[in-house]
Amino acid sequence: NGAQMHGVRGVAAAMGASLSTQLADRGPLVQADRNGDGKDIVACDITKQADVDALVAQVGAIGALVVTAGLSPTMARGRAIYEVNFLGMERVLTAFEAILQPGAAAVCFASTAGHFLPLTHEVAAVFDEPSSPQFFEHLAAACVVVDESAPAYCSSTTRVVRRFVPRAVLW
Repeated sequence: NGAQMHGVRGVAAAMGASLSTQLADRGPLVQADRNGDGKDIVACDITKQADVDALVAQVGAIGALVVTAGLSPTMARGRAIYEVNFLGMERVLTAFEAILQPGAAAVCFASTAGHFLPLTHEVAAVFDEPSSPQFFEHLAAACVVVDESAPAYCSSTTRVVRRFVPRAVLW
């Protein structure tokens, strides 16, 4: 029918579930979460490019995208936080940018912790190359302990804010 699809990633948690409810009457809606239910919620682990690509292939034209997926320092070790909060967000936005329609909108949740941690130029340069197969090795070489949760949370959130805000003009 030509209607633009709306997508919400991270629907198992309260924010994602609430947003899905609010978008439900605005047109076709795809809901995704790491643990899909096989019925209404598509399984999509944003740490896996193949899962993200499969989700995008199901969507077609995108009118709105909401990404609430994220881990706090109490939920995981540092490497997992980087994988979900920064690299996962990168995978999702990059993949969905390929099917943007005029007037599309994206809302990506990130903590205010991203505004409080200054990063060295060396660490910022690593975050500027998220597709590098040596991402974690480069972080370690820049004196980042990649398995520490709190610094991972703050630095990944810092880079989400600084990397994706300038890309907002695409949406």
